[in-house]
Amino acid sequence: MPLPLKRPTDRVSPQTCKICHSNMAFFGNVDFEKNCEDLALPTTNQTIPYYLCMECGFICTYFFDNWEKTDFIKNIYNEDYTIVDPDFSEKRPEKSRDLLISLFGKHLETIDILDYGGGNGQLADKMNSAGGRVTSYDHFYFDKKPCNKFDVITLFEVMEHVTDPSNLVNSVNSFLNDVGVVVLSTLLQPNDIASEGVSWWYLSPRNGHFSLYTSEALKRLWLPLGFGLLSVNDCLHLAVRGRPHFLSPFIFEALVY
Repeated sequence: MPLPLKRPTDRVSPQTCKICHSNMAFFGNVDFEKNCEDLALPTTNQTIPYYLCMECGFICTYFFDNWEKTDFIKNIYNEDYTIVDPDFSEKRPEKSRDLLISLFGKHLETIDILDYGGGNGQLADKMNSAGGRVTSYDHFYFDKKPCNKFDVITLFEVMEHVTDPSNLVNSVNSFLNDVGVVVLSTLLQPNDIASEGVSWWYLSPRNGHFSLYTSEALKRLWLPLGFGLLSVNDCLHLAVRGRPHFLSPFIFEALVY
């Protein structure tokens, strides 16, 4: 039986980029069931259109823009979600913990960290067990926003899941101290995205991947808020404001402003 997916009523033919407001071009259609594990899932007979920004290269779909929280929980972040994202529960939180320990080392006991979009809170639990001071917040799991500000905010596999990237970045910024760092992971589009098209494995609506970035798109989101940006690789990125004492000085030399 098809899932009760809802089409947006006000943006059936989107014209402008969600990041830079330039013209968008139709990029292609995929089935709702397309997922990162390339699994053959029961069909919903629902096609999801994606669009490409002709200026910053951002790729997105507008299909989910009018969904309510309950729609996402019922149709994407449900009991079957770990089938299409098997690293969600254990492997990703463990890798993220190890990354934070390598980045901040001895400072972990003195800096306050917010794991924004932290899912079921596994990373915070693992970090706090290792002596960290980590708070977890996730709209779909713990829908109570923190009251204080933080030295570090993590966005591990979050940016691709949002329908409004600018709103996400502004929200994250509101929780960060004047001097601080955002540690984020989202896979950038490959250089051959034009030839890969919508067959690119990361473009997967069943995983909740609605927004797909280029380095230029990330710069246009973070730099106007006073951040310097460093892409460590195609997946890991640092948005840094000021000169946090707990970061290696080599990082400051590599930042793009």
